[in-house]
Amino acid sequence: GEWDGLVFSAAGRAPHGPIDKLDTSLTKELMDIKFWGAYHCAKHIVPKLRDGGACVFVSGVLNRRPGINCSPLACTNGALEGLTRSLALEFGPRIRVNCMSPGICDT
Repeated sequence: GEWDGLVFSAAGRAPHGPIDKLDTSLTKELMDIKFWGAYHCAKHIVPKLRDGGACVFVSGVLNRRPGINCSPLACTNGALEGLTRSLALEFGPRIRVNCMSPGICDT
């Protein structure tokens, strides 16, 4: 059957620190989970959404207002928001594609 919507939210602990001290494999893992996870879900689900359906990704504010030592999450969120804009053009107006970018929360 057809789907009404897709919501993709991948939360977790992002690598954080000066870029010259970060383990690149941790940043790659973050991209694999948050960006590539969203990409593959969209690739396989969004074409199956019924007319008027919605695709929502959850990003974060750090790509627009980056903090010190947060480059991995800032670039991952930027990639996710770029994917959102591209898919909105590709699938709109049949499917709404949006990205929520909540601010920093103490968790």
